[in-house]
Amino acid sequence: MSYDDFVRYVVKDRILIDSEVVNNLLAKMRKIHIRRSGTVGESWTHGGKQDGISFSVSTNVWLTAVDLFLPVRNVGKLTGPFEVYEDQTQVLTTNVTLVGQVDKQFQMFKLPTCVRLQAGKVYSLRQRMKGASSFRGDSCSTNVCVDDVIVTFMDLAVGSSDNSTNSSLGQFHGLTLILD
Repeated sequence: MSYDDFVRYVVKDRILIDSEVVNNLLAKMRKIHIRRSGTVGESWTHGGKQDGISFSVSTNVWLTAVDLFLPVRNVGKLTGPFEVYEDQTQVLTTNVTLVGQVDKQFQMFKLPTCVRLQAGKVYSLRQRMKGASSFRGDSCSTNVCVDDVIVTFMDLAVGSSDNSTNSSLGQFHGLTLILD
């Protein structure tokens, strides 16, 4: 069923509950992956200190996943809380567990619910991981454009990044967005 037909018949006739409608609509939309590129280094330590980065988007999109760097050793593990903020308001909190994998430096962490991102607002991602040393991004891009969506990364705008992540360095590798 096309996107237009889904909206015209299923949504209009209220065949599904709201959460089912949102999930179906999101599944029909186009995903893009924003990668901060740069180089990958090793030995980023985690001791429960807050790591964070902020960003803005040039058009309204949905945030569905975040790419985080994995532990360097394939047996290592990182765990801790993960938060998303819109301006100064927390819009999502969940726990993350990352397990090191052979020949893999980062992993897409799917959010438990999609977060609507609006152009002109500042969003912040924060995490406080404990565990093994991980890979890290060095000399990362602060402006990334994919499919006419510009994502501008900046230093953390909500609290402080106590573990040294900033707009061009750290634990956050990328984002997965869904276009309207």
